[in-house]
Amino acid sequence: MLKLAESRSKLDPKFDLEVIAREGARRMLVAALDAEVSVYLTRHQERDEDGRALVVRNGKSRARKVTMGSGTVEIQAPRINDKRVDARGVRQRFTSQILPPYMRRSPKVAEVLPILYLRGLSTGDFREALPVLLGDDASGLFVNEHGPTDERLGEGVSGLFAAGPERSRLRVRLGRRDPF
Repeated sequence: MLKLAESRSKLDPKFDLEVIAREGARRMLVAALDAEVSVYLTRHQERDEDGRALVVRNGKSRARKVTMGSGTVEIQAPRINDKRVDARGVRQRFTSQILPPYMRRSPKVAEVLPILYLRGLSTGDFREALPVLLGDDASGLFVNEHGPTDERLGEGVSGLFAAGPERSRLRVRLGRRDPF
């Protein structure tokens, strides 16, 4: 069964769970940005003397990569041409609250990177950083320092933790086949 799933994922990238999650996150972000633009357009329906709308859609911005908890996705944010001016003569601008122009990382990723660097990589303790990024109920990532607590793992795995001090410090396995 496992070999069948591995062969499918190699042949058809649609079976890869990470690809599905990343594409779903990208689609949800695009839908949220479109909804934000629609709300802004319906809120500001002013017209000029000739009857033309002062706030209109203006295509999409250049594609940029945004790093989120599910991976890095490429996004083209919608643009708005806002010709309204305030009392001082300054033109109004639309700035997305969801994806501001300067944002290249989600706030959670930006928050967890210093923790990963300072605590995770230097000490090997990822217990504080990964729940921030993956959520509190992310299961299966942490290994008990003194050995496995799950009886289903059996005696074969407990030998990994008794093999020496370098192996007893193993805390997190993230997609490696051979963590040693």
